[in-house]
Amino acid sequence: MRFNCPNCSQQLIATPEQAGMNVRCPACSQSVTVPAAAPMAELSGQSAQGGNAGYGDPYSTAAGPQWSDQANVPVLLSGAIGLGISAFILGMMGLLKGNYIADLFVARGWVPYVLTLFLGWSVGILILKAMRLSKQKKALMIDVLPTSISHDIKRDHLAGFLQHLDSLPEQLRDSFMVSRVRRGLAHFRARGSTPEVANMMSSQSDIDYAGIVGSYTLIKAFLWAIPLLGFIGTVIGISSAIGGFAATTDSAADMDALKTAINGVTGGLGVAFDTTLLALVLSIVLYFPMASMQKAEEELLTKIDEYCNEHLLGRLNDAGGLADVAGNTRSIAEALGTAVGSTQEEILQEFRRVQDNMAIAQQQQIELFEKTVENIDGLLDKTHSDAVKSMQQSADAAQHQFVRMERTLTALNSVLADLGGKKLVVQQVKRGLFGGKKHVGGVATEPEGDS
Repeated sequence: MRFNCPNCSQQLIATPEQAGMNVRCPACSQSVTVPAAAPMAELSGQSAQGGNAGYGDPYSTAAGPQWSDQANVPVLLSGAIGLGISAFILGMMGLLKGNYIADLFVARGWVPYVLTLFLGWSVGILILKAMRLSKQKKALMIDVLPTSISHDIKRDHLAGFLQHLDSLPEQLRDSFMVSRVRRGLAHFRARGSTPEVANMMSSQSDIDYAGIVGSYTLIKAFLWAIPLLGFIGTVIGISSAIGGFAATTDSAADMDALKTAINGVTGGLGVAFDTTLLALVLSIVLYFPMASMQKAEEELLTKIDEYCNEHLLGRLNDAGGLADVAGNTRSIAEALGTAVGSTQEEILQEFRRVQDNMAIAQQQQIELFEKTVENIDGLLDKTHSDAVKSMQQSADAAQHQFVRMERTLTALNSVLADLGGKKLVVQQVKRGLFGGKKHVGGVATEPEGDS
């Protein structure tokens, strides 16, 4: 349950077992009285009206004793029981003094008394755990999730199931079974998701197992200390025997006194080894009941896991996972809204930077295009100039050729005019085989009448 410190208004958390106790506030270090828990009937009535008191908050008073420690037993109570058991054992051994077994407890110094106390304390713890285990097994026979309320466990039916758990006897509510089921229902009411409840139940199973293992820490400490105390008794016995023998031999005047000293040494060694023997035997006697009890509690947790998997997780109905989808969609929308709201200015600035960069890039492209156009215009001008110059040179060369042709034709016309009516004969002179000339072709002029 939660409450505020009356001195500094710091919100604090306490378990129902601490109601009415004085605790020290961790914030202001002032003494604070934990308020009394509200009655269970009142809280159940609030839940029946649609409230969520206690069923979504593991520290709420509505959880009652279900959230208490089911694994550990009260240390002081177990110590008182152990003290009574030790007194009974030593009293019985005192009545049987003179017997070897009885002398191991009452005639071997102070070590056997401590060993007996440790044994009795461990037995007291095992007795309380056996009583609690019996109640835990009875809770397995209770139908904590009756189908008369509903076969499918939906969020709309949780109030009925939780009221049913509240109506159970207190000794049954304070059990692993009811506590595990209540935690699962409370988590399902808060989250509405079967997979999340399954993960939580698996984690709770591990927590319960760790609690069971940790509840045997004190007994295991006694199992570790008992043999060590036996060896301590052995060392004390040997030291005492040797010290007595040395003192006797120093003052001995005859053989009878020496024999008496030797008998004392052997008797002291027997006492020393008897303490070790007693410690080892008590360790064995204590170990097997402890192992059996731990195994029984682990089997109880296994049965509870099986029940929760079959009757709780198997009947949870979260509308086919729609609750998960809706929850995830809502979470995503809220996250996007938060992200957009918080980064809107940054997004606008980024858009402005992109726009500026695009404008700069566009200006650079325009300048590059203008330079390219200028280069092309210059190239065209140069090409046109070269072409005009080349054409002018070609025209000049052609005109020169035409002038030469004109002169040639003029000279030819003059020659033809001089020839008048003469005939042109073309001859070719070919050298003969023996060096003679033969007119094959050539050019000659003959009068027109002789042709």
